[in-house]
Amino acid sequence: MEKLKVAFLWHLHQPQYRDAAGYCHFPWVYLYGLKDYGAMARLARETGARVTLNVTPCLLEQLSDYVTGRGYDPCWDLFGRDPEGMPTEERRYLQERYFSANYDRMVAPFPRYRELWEGRDRDLDDGELRDLMVLFHLAWLSPLWRAEKLVRDLVEQGRNFTGAQREALRSHCRGVLGAIEGELRRAAAGGTAISTSPFYHPILPLLCGEEGAPFRHSEDAGKQILLARRDHARRFGSEPRGMWPSEGALSSTTAELLRGCGLDWVATDEGLLHRVLGEGRPEEFFGGSHLYRQPYTYRGLKVFFRDRTLSDLVGFTYHSWPADAAADDLVGRLEVVAGRLAGGGGLVVLALDGENPWEYYAENGVPFLRRLYGRLADHPRLAMVNLDEACAGTGPELPQLPVGSWAGDLRTWIGHPEKNRAWDILSRARDDLGAPADVAEKSLLAAEGSDWFWWLGEDHYTADKEEFEALFRHHLADAYRGAGRPLPAFLASPVAEKPRWMGASPRLLELAPEAMAGGGFFRRLWVQENGSEGWRLLVQTNPPLPDLLRGGYRVVVRALGDEEYRRELEGNDEQPGEIRLPTGRWTTVVLTATGPAGEEEVRRVDL
Repeated sequence: MEKLKVAFLWHLHQPQYRDAAGYCHFPWVYLYGLKDYGAMARLARETGARVTLNVTPCLLEQLSDYVTGRGYDPCWDLFGRDPEGMPTEERRYLQERYFSANYDRMVAPFPRYRELWEGRDRDLDDGELRDLMVLFHLAWLSPLWRAEKLVRDLVEQGRNFTGAQREALRSHCRGVLGAIEGELRRAAAGGTAISTSPFYHPILPLLCGEEGAPFRHSEDAGKQILLARRDHARRFGSEPRGMWPSEGALSSTTAELLRGCGLDWVATDEGLLHRVLGEGRPEEFFGGSHLYRQPYTYRGLKVFFRDRTLSDLVGFTYHSWPADAAADDLVGRLEVVAGRLAGGGGLVVLALDGENPWEYYAENGVPFLRRLYGRLADHPRLAMVNLDEACAGTGPELPQLPVGSWAGDLRTWIGHPEKNRAWDILSRARDDLGAPADVAEKSLLAAEGSDWFWWLGEDHYTADKEEFEALFRHHLADAYRGAGRPLPAFLASPVAEKPRWMGASPRLLELAPEAMAGGGFFRRLWVQENGSEGWRLLVQTNPPLPDLLRGGYRVVVRALGDEEYRRELEGNDEQPGEIRLPTGRWTTVVLTATGPAGEEEVRRVDL
């Protein structure tokens, strides 16, 4: 009997953090480069796993900048300097940025890092800062790159690092970044498919004016696709066969555009398939055999639909399980799918972020992936394939493709007043500048990326929201400067409003930050008194609350006092994570997150 084919697509992406002058506003490209990008390729090659690594061109371009030394990233460049004599502003930047790590998985394993974490609210001295610089980068290094003697010795030493040791570690990190493209090429030679996304990761249907978007420049969508194909061919020696369209966003119009640009396949979410073949969400259809008779075809383009449940288990749930148990559970679920398909065969696709989940896993997910890949390597009923290989299969012709994404519709990127204002100024800038060239064109295309719109509105939280929004406008300003045009007044005002829950009240308080500092899902908790309206609580989780709920978790908030108030949070709340308490005397807040398998995280905060 033919085996069930299993295809993993790991999406590797960061937006354009560098502006036209070369200043890097965020360090995530190089940090995830140390932790994930080369490591995902190395793991696939070492285990013989046939997977698909979808790597965005703007990520690869920025990684190259770190290797060549182009531009300035304060997080990386200050790592090359000793803290002695460092100006106060730079010391404070280091102390703020170098605690950006998952506490449980990245900070807690290093005793000295834990000590510094506990004292992070005071100014650290030179020796403490020197230790922090080394430990931060050790924490962000993949376990695969910690095997070198230099790194092993630093981990064993644990503290009191010298300037020479810091420089040696920085040199090692530069080597890790410089080896990423080589790791990808070697993985491709061993059975990994390398696919791509539109160059600066835009939402293609929104560039084409769908879903009411004011931006109507399908030529920009085509340009983003063709630039990605050209960059891929330059780096890897051949044009890509397939693409994960940014955020899995697809439509009939953009599918035809992708095929016209020479792509053989695309991947998206199962929700689009269900909307084509049946209205609503009948239970027999979700997870039914229709999902596994892939690939489907739309006007010559092969279309793969990911299994949302299995993908979200890897992305949001299994990190809290023992590695072997999680891998075995996933294999068991795949075996169930294989058993349901009469006559054998079929294809199941798991497509998800290939970087963010791993910081929540023990050892950055390496034990989980080794176990998973090993179980699948010689399985009697399951066979791993990459999506280039799976493209050889044949499936039914689709009559059309609805507009949608991995998140269902496109409301994550348009619809909220802040998101709409951003689309308005992007559209105005594009119409004003026409089709500029060189730096102006690159900056304008960078502003079309999905990430700026992701953080606007109230459905996702980041402490860096203001800087993300400012960088979006900065790219547009760079486009005007590059075109030799004066900056328009509409770029001077932020499109993001102050969050409603903050209001103007002086009584906004963050509750017990020390009780929330131990890692886990619950990160911050604020309270605001609103007089006769009662109280407001705001809970911040990581991953963001909508993603946590999508992963099968239930989040309950209980307030205790003269009476008890209980509220289960929902992802479609107007303000996710906000709870309004009636007037009264409240003494304690209890936060509970319960996973699909019954695992539980509880935080108790006394008011």
